[in-house]
Amino acid sequence: MYQINSRVRYSEVDEAQNMTMSAIVNYFQDCATFHSHDVGEGIEVLSQKKRAWLLLAWNIEVYRYPKMAEQITVATWAYAAEKFYGYRNFTIKNEQGELLVGADSVWVWLDVEKGRPERVSGDVLAAYGYSDRLPMEQLSRKVRIQGEGQKEEPISVRKHYIDTNHHMNNGQYIRLAQDYLPQGFMVKKLRAEYKKAAVYGDVLYPEVYSGEDKITVTLKDAEGEIYIAAEFLS
Repeated sequence: MYQINSRVRYSEVDEAQNMTMSAIVNYFQDCATFHSHDVGEGIEVLSQKKRAWLLLAWNIEVYRYPKMAEQITVATWAYAAEKFYGYRNFTIKNEQGELLVGADSVWVWLDVEKGRPERVSGDVLAAYGYSDRLPMEQLSRKVRIQGEGQKEEPISVRKHYIDTNHHMNNGQYIRLAQDYLPQGFMVKKLRAEYKKAAVYGDVLYPEVYSGEDKITVTLKDAEGEIYIAAEFLS
């Protein structure tokens, strides 16, 4: 297990002083990046290898949102791998050890030069090690789209959306998608499936599929191909 300690910042909370879902995703992403760096598989090393871990899916459960100024510990660990895929859990706990947020995630090991998945080598897996899987419901990484969506205004991918992989950062998709949630919609679970990477200059076409306790947001290209499908459950 790898962990970092932090304190919830004003820039990470909403008007009710709860940490936003996009901030939660950013903490998880940062923790995984630090983990890779500290086991010798950081950004510079992967760049030399021309390899990268790309996120395919999130399953996040919020038991209580971290609050403004609260001391938190963010933890992550790998629990399995097969062929091209790696599986990683995350948690956020408070000072008393109370579990506030738990997450499951699926990643793919990519040959950046060839632009396709590659079987994960033993030395990479050995660097991370394994811990037991977090006891949460194991769901398919596929997010089902049902019904007719409400089309929203297109969004251009800005320079500040782009990360070191030269793609739109994972957290930016969630930040944009959560803007379509109605006022007062408290997210207890998030499932997200990343299907295509957006780059600078792309245009995203949002569609919102509303239900009683579930809202699904897709960001698509002009031809209707999905970049991300994000399912928010209250």
